[in-house]
Amino acid sequence: MNSIMTKNNKENLLIPIKTSNLVRVGNSFSIQNKILFGSIADLFNKAFRKLNSKQILDIDTNYLYLLESNHSLRKHREYKFKANTESDYTEALAMFVEVLKIKPKHVLSIEFSAICKASLGNYSEAIEDYSKAIEIDPKLTFPYIGRGYAKSKLKDYQGAVDDYTKAIEIDLKYANAYHNRGSAKFFLKDYQGAIEDYTKAIEIGPKYATAYYNIGNAKSNLKDYSGAIEDYSKAIEIDPEYANAFYSRGYAKSEFKDYQGAIEDYTKAIEIDP
Repeated sequence: MNSIMTKNNKENLLIPIKTSNLVRVGNSFSIQNKILFGSIADLFNKAFRKLNSKQILDIDTNYLYLLESNHSLRKHREYKFKANTESDYTEALAMFVEVLKIKPKHVLSIEFSAICKASLGNYSEAIEDYSKAIEIDPKLTFPYIGRGYAKSKLKDYQGAVDDYTKAIEIDLKYANAYHNRGSAKFFLKDYQGAIEDYTKAIEIGPKYATAYYNIGNAKSNLKDYSGAIEDYSKAIEIDPEYANAFYSRGYAKSEFKDYQGAIEDYTKAIEIDP
């Protein structure tokens, strides 16, 4: 599981696992006779906030400590890894690179550099970084998830399936890994396999609106329009502002010859997203 700390994990952290080992001395931390300058953590946290600039993140929170002291935190916290502008990704990347000059095997900084690169469309470079993170610590799910996403963007859907499968082997309860594998299978036209993975994601996270939506898409491609309508409706029930779900349900209704219902759904989709 992601929360397990190995010896290699600990060697590649910027902070100690136990706060009892941490003593602040001016702008530095004394950690069992080692010195970690506070400016390094400040640089990482500034980069992390840039990478998540679409969210309002607390400027006083030490995200480095939170993420390194609990590897499962990202699975349960709503960090979107979405920046306001392209320049925010570029600036965040530059700061993570600076951290890596000091600590070349810091897995979080390598992985977040990969996220920045993928967000800038540099998928091949992102894959290289994710692979480096995996080489350093093969027991973390997140680099496999990220590499799978980058491979999907390069249309290497089978490679993506393989990476998502590896993430699932590490963490059998990771809904996002099942969902993303389902999407890769969808593009491979394995619609039934996609439905099975999306369904597993919903078993783990019952409010997974996107998974219901994508089941609807898979069923629609299988021409099961009645079933698709049911799943689009479930997605809308969870997220009443889900414009794509209204649009897709409208299409399924039209194929089902419910033209009035289709018009109503198309109209709602336009109201939500003109």
